[in-house]
Amino acid sequence: MLSAQLDLFAALEAAPVADAEPPTWTYHYGLPDRSGAAQYIHIIRWRHDPKETKGRGFSEGRAKRPRGTGWIAKEGDAEHWAARILELLSDGRPRTWHCLAVHLTGLSGDVLQSTAEDGLWLAVERGDLVWACEEGCVWFLRAADLYPEAIAC
Repeated sequence: MLSAQLDLFAALEAAPVADAEPPTWTYHYGLPDRSGAAQYIHIIRWRHDPKETKGRGFSEGRAKRPRGTGWIAKEGDAEHWAARILELLSDGRPRTWHCLAVHLTGLSGDVLQSTAEDGLWLAVERGDLVWACEEGCVWFLRAADLYPEAIAC
């Protein structure tokens, strides 16, 4: 099963965005149980997630940022971050929180506890994002990108 998922991710990376389909996982709408230790489940990394850039920005032409995370809280409210997260996910590819965090800020998801994380959960709560707990970590996908054959609960 794991090798089939890895083959799927290799195909997703090789295929043009228009041809890429998200994996057929069990996607969930609404907030997951985030009580106790489960509040940290979304920060688990996938072994193929990108490496963080330690606050120096990301290689896709993002502006360089100063070290530290203080600038993130000043960057916008939860609505602002929800919109940025949805924009990043507009290519239809599922991503972990760590992957989203690195692409948005250059920082790893486990240190990005700010309005950016609030934006993630706001989008999930509103039903704009769905999530799946697969391969040992939590994946996020725009609800609009679910295909009819995908299972939703």
